[in-house]
Amino acid sequence: MRMLAVILFFITFLQINPVQSQITGCIDSFAISPGFPCTSTEFFPVCGCNNITYRNECEARFRNGVTSYINADGPCSGFEFDILPTYVTQRSNYKTRFTIVQTGTPSFVSLFVIDIYGRTYIQQDLPATNRFTFDLDFLALPWGVYYIYVYDTNGTYRYKGFTRLE
Repeated sequence: MRMLAVILFFITFLQINPVQSQITGCIDSFAISPGFPCTSTEFFPVCGCNNITYRNECEARFRNGVTSYINADGPCSGFEFDILPTYVTQRSNYKTRFTIVQTGTPSFVSLFVIDIYGRTYIQQDLPATNRFTFDLDFLALPWGVYYIYVYDTNGTYRYKGFTRLE
């Protein structure tokens, strides 16, 4: 009987101890659910307690287990941008939504759409606002892989890739 009590104690200890260590930090590993159905596709970035910018609060909290935020109203630093969707087909009857969000005092930014060979297809200067959204029409581009580069007046840049399918 004593042996059974000792075994049950160790099993209980091993189950409780990892739980306490995993939920005391910035990330709750038990709250992570990569397939959680975040219903909003809008880009409202938040800066998690781990200094990583997430697409929105749902993605941070439910898909990545973030327990608190450094900035719940924007990216961790400078600016972040998003494009949705990241692919375009000829049969698409929609345009790609581009959103940029800046923290602090906004600055002017420049947007470039470049193919994998370095050819520039779109170049556009964007206004200095904290949040700016507009549609880009990629249907006129030849099929292939492209990159969107965004630079601000401070020399900070970000880039993301997308695909134009036939």
